[in-house]
Amino acid sequence: MKLLTIDNINKGRYLTFSLFLFFMPLLGDYFRVTNLFHISFALFLLSLLMDKQFRQQFIAEKDMLYGILAMSPFLIYFSLSNLWSDNAGNIISTLKHSLYIIAFVVLFSQLNKKWRCNLLFASLTILCLLTFWYVDKNHILTKRLEHGFFAAPDNVIDLAGYFGIAIFLGLILIRETGRHLLYVPIAILFIAMLLTQSRGPVLALLIACLPLLLRFHKNHVRHLLITAAMLITIAALAYFTHYSDELIARFVNSYKQSFIRFGIWQHTLELSMQHPWFGWGFDKQLKFVNSVQQHIHTTHSLYFSTLLKGGITGLLTLVIIIAYGLYRSLQHFKNGQALESSLFCFSLMFYLTQGMFVIGNPDIYWVMFWLPYAIILTPFQNQKI
Repeated sequence: MKLLTIDNINKGRYLTFSLFLFFMPLLGDYFRVTNLFHISFALFLLSLLMDKQFRQQFIAEKDMLYGILAMSPFLIYFSLSNLWSDNAGNIISTLKHSLYIIAFVVLFSQLNKKWRCNLLFASLTILCLLTFWYVDKNHILTKRLEHGFFAAPDNVIDLAGYFGIAIFLGLILIRETGRHLLYVPIAILFIAMLLTQSRGPVLALLIACLPLLLRFHKNHVRHLLITAAMLITIAALAYFTHYSDELIARFVNSYKQSFIRFGIWQHTLELSMQHPWFGWGFDKQLKFVNSVQQHIHTTHSLYFSTLLKGGITGLLTLVIIIAYGLYRSLQHFKNGQALESSLFCFSLMFYLTQGMFVIGNPDIYWVMFWLPYAIILTPFQNQKI
């Protein structure tokens, strides 16, 4: 009996990528989680080669192909930008990572919609609970959930971003399954998000939810009442634990700190204008001491980072991705899937103040940028296995 049958290859691809999707946000690159992706990618290539029906179905998904076409100039251009950076030899590595990102988006589209949401929601919720378990309880209201679970993102802003993604996935599952009990872990995720004291992700979450009001009708009254009860309970807990004072003080301080970030962006813009059209290249980092004597290496904004590394040309390639993503978001919104649209908008707003670039091995930006993009590329009624 042959092992390399089409059926076994498809089952193996489904299993290994499902495991990768579950463990990627939970464990990051620990325990060689990326090997699961490499195996699923290899099996995907075998499927394309050996399975004519699978190959025809893949080619027939025009929205996915257009999405790949929209992201390809960005990935190719910034791979080539290594040629005029300080490390031209990095071009092969960046091209490889770009290919992996395309494969990730495609493999994600092959999973059943509810199944992939369940995997990611469970993974991120477990990450949240493990963070609560390991964090120092004596300083949980003041230390921003730092030094918790060992595999959690080091930056609490990224951790808050993970929780924001999980909240939207939970809401999608409630819509798809009617399981209102999922509001309980969603409430826990929102509390954890507040405890990170990360202003950007919280504001991005609230703003991204505003378009949902345009889809409101009487059938949503129950959801609105549950959400209101949840928010009132969280607000009461924050008030009686005096955490509200801490949170309000941090948001007030953001007014002063915003000028520090504006200073970083001004310096980035000045540096970018030295190479305005093609940028400094892929490996460019800031070497800047800000107004409070902090040594700054990142731009604290994906968009300024793109301008710095790739110039106006590179920024335009990112605009292509965003434009097509927003077009697909509008289509989802019109087809009754406004949560997917809000999830993508949350990602775009999250990266207004986060400067980590989005090309590389599986990492936080695969969850925070490429995953929302993959979600809005997939068909409105995805029932694949």
